[in-house]
Amino acid sequence: MIIFNVPESDDNTSANDSSVIKSIFDSLSIVMTPTAINRLGRKSTKPRPLKISLQDASDVFVILKNKHKLRSTPNYCSIRISPDRTQMQRDQLRNVYAKLEERKAAGETDLIVKFLKGIPTISKN
Repeated sequence: MIIFNVPESDDNTSANDSSVIKSIFDSLSIVMTPTAINRLGRKSTKPRPLKISLQDASDVFVILKNKHKLRSTPNYCSIRISPDRTQMQRDQLRNVYAKLEERKAAGETDLIVKFLKGIPTISKN
């Protein structure tokens, strides 16, 4: 899974990242330990995303189900969590949103993107 907007420390150690992840999991009331934590991309002025590997694939769904709780915590309201998608999944989602914009520009209303069995599709609201 990928976690965005986690502040980066100046010393650039993974120990600091793991303590921040532990406190995020505590605020979600989740007891689990990631197997690997890595920063993605080059160091810049903005915080780099964190890629987190977990022991079991079902742990990802537990975190995604509880991620809405972060919005109500003042320390972590800007943090966003998303699953790690493959390039093909990202391309497919990008194409669906492009088609959605085309259909909205053509005059259709009440259209949304729904995930049916993990596949993004356009449907009426």
